[in-house]
Parts: sequence; C-alpha cells; structure tokens
Amino acid sequence: MVFRSDNLAVRAHLGRGSRVCFVTFDPMSDDLSLDRPAFAEAYLAGLGIDSIHILSANNLWYQDADLPAVLDQVRDLVTGYDNVVAYGSSMGGYAALRFGARAGAKTAIAISPQYSVIDARVPHETRWRELRESVQWLHEHPGDTLPAFDDAVIFCDDRESDGRHAMLIAAEIPTARIVSLPYAGHPAGTFLAETGVLSSAILDAAYRRIDLEALYRTVRQRRRRSGHYLYTLARRQPLCRMRTKLGLMELALAAQPFEPVYLSYSALVLEAAGQGVAALERHERAAANPLFGLAHIRRGRCLWRAGRRADGMGAIAQARVGLPRSVGPIEIGALMLALDRRAADAMTLLFRFDERRPASVIPAARQRWIDVAAKYPAISGGIGRVVGFYLTRRTKLLQGSARDELTEADRE
Repeated sequence: MVFRSDNLAVRAHLGRGSRVCFVTFDPMSDDLSLDRPAFAEAYLAGLGIDSIHILSANNLWYQDADLPAVLDQVRDLVTGYDNVVAYGSSMGGYAALRFGARAGAKTAIAISPQYSVIDARVPHETRWRELRESVQWLHEHPGDTLPAFDDAVIFCDDRESDGRHAMLIAAEIPTARIVSLPYAGHPAGTFLAETGVLSSAILDAAYRRIDLEALYRTVRQRRRRSGHYLYTLARRQPLCRMRTKLGLMELALAAQPFEPVYLSYSALVLEAAGQGVAALERHERAAANPLFGLAHIRRGRCLWRAGRRADGMGAIAQARVGLPRSVGPIEIGALMLALDRRAADAMTLLFRFDERRPASVIPAARQRWIDVAAKYPAISGGIGRVVGFYLTRRTKLLQGSARDELTEADRE
C-alpha cells in the first residue's frame, strides 16, 4: 500500500518489467472497503503489466482533500515508462480523464465516463441525484477544462446520456476518439466483455494500435450474445411495445439465465403485461441471489399489488445488500413497512441503504425521518407526521401499477 487515508488508498504493483504502466481509478462500488480488489487489478496482474490503483471509500467522484497529494505521489512513481495510461469506468472514467494527467498519464482510456456531474455543467444528467447533491466540489469548478492527453479513447453507448458526456469530453480533448457502441448500456465494459473484445480493446488502446473498424465489425457480429445489450435494448422500448420488451428479455435470459438484474427486470415486464403468476415466479428467482436487495423490494411491491400485503412486507424486510443507488425504491419500501406499523424494519432498511455512505451524503429528507423516528418511535410506527411527509412525496409510486414501476425502472 503506497498511500492510505480514510477516503483514499493507493496500491502499486511495479517491477513486472512492462514498459507501460496503468493508473486505474475505481468506479462506484457497493463495497467501500479500501481493501477490496481494485478495478482491473487482477486483469493487469495476469498480463504482467505494471499498475497503480487508486480506490475511493465514498463514491463521491474523488472530491477528497488529499487527492492532489495522491496524484503527485503517483506521478513520482511512474517516471521512466514509455507510456502511462489512466484507465477507469463510469466514475473512474471521469477521474481518469480529469485527474489522470496530473498523475503522469499520457494516454486515457475511459469506459462510459462522465464529463462532469455538476448540474450547471451537464443539465441533461439525471442519474445519481442523491449522491451528486451531497458532493463538495474541491477539484472541479465551473469553467475548468479537461487536461490534454497524447491519446484518449472513450468507449460508450452513444444513445444514452453517456454519449452526450463523450461529446463534451471530445470538445475539450482534441485527441479523444469516441468508440460508439449503441445499446451497450452503462457501463459499456459489460457489453465489451460479453462480446469477447474488452481485453484486446484495452490493450490495443494502451499501445495505440486500436483498429476501430475491426472492433466495430466484431461487436456487430457478436452483440446478440450479450445479455447486457439485449437488456438495454429492452429498456429502451416504450411500453406500447411490451411484446418486444418481453422477447428481448427472454433472449437476455437465454444468454445469462441466472443474472438477477435480468430476472428482476423481466418480472416487472411480465407483471406490466398482465402475467402476474409468471412475474412472481421470476421475482422469486431474482430474490434467490442474496447480493441483489432490489429484487426483494420489487417482489414485495408485486405481492402488495396482488393483495398479499403481509408477504410483501416480509419480502421487503429481507433487502439487505445490493440495494439500488437511487433512493426511490428504498423510500417506497420503507414507507410500506412504516404504514404496516413495522417501524423497526423501515428504519433498518434505511440504515442499510446509508451504511455505505458518510453521514454527509444522507439526503436531508431521510435524515429528518431518521431523527424524528429515533426520538418518537410511536409516531414513526403509525401514520404520523413523519410518514405523512413521505406519503405526500411517494403516494403515486406506492399505489402505482406495475406499468408505473416499469416506467420508473426504465428511467433509472
């Protein structure tokens, strides 16, 4: 370990004899331990390539006071290499592009990166709302531009918000090349891996020999093998094309029959199409994965709508890990539990969502619920002013149909 603080850690694997060194930045993670495996750490070790890995403990786009000292220390470690590559995905791609040059990188490789997540700079961005509102922007300010690189390669789904980020990035980095991957989803690395080109694409980009025409040709031939591609394509279909959504999800599950994300989403589609029994069976299969807590919340809402209120409450209370980063489903699940006078379970669900974050990140509205519920447990256990506050915000989604929930999921 080269560096470690409460918020950041730097792990170095040098001396393997490579002439290229990667500096990686971790994406968002449900595991905020600084001892977790770093992004691309095992992959680069297997190739015998020197690497330095920067890990974050808070999912706040690396806006930590000690980041400049970390970057300067990394820059000192990478002197003497023929090429230094900053590499990251999503939030890690943002950091690779914005901070990689200061760490000594000449090349940047970013998968589905953000140009910025400051509202004033990217008004089109609607993802990660609760996290973004809590960031104190120490290392990015309005008017800042991205640093220069000798070469930069950006892999992204150009039909998502990621495509607009890529265009903003390319406007400030003249050497940037955008590898557009329609319906690859976020992050596009999953699609690249499932089509069997991720490893070769990253290496070719690092050694500046990437053949984009050959890459496009290969992914076009193999895209139907990718469950992530089929799932993304299904999510982009409007509700009036429900049969198309269902067909695409069946193909996604044929490619990866045990993927809980696909099982859970396909259950939403089935219920919205009026196939409630099949939807519940699919929800059960998704919830069998203990690491995907959202499946329990969706299963609970499905049971609630089917009139099995007690079973629905029990399902929601089982949500423990793998909770969504969006607070919406969590609020709905907690509200349902609170309305059923299961205040302790409601509070537990909220704390499970928040235990991966510093206290400063908890949105003020939920903090008010937590504070009042701790002081007045009888109020939080019934339909008091705290639960009433949430009713005014979430009644439509709580009482909504399966089609409403599917629309909500398609927007996330």
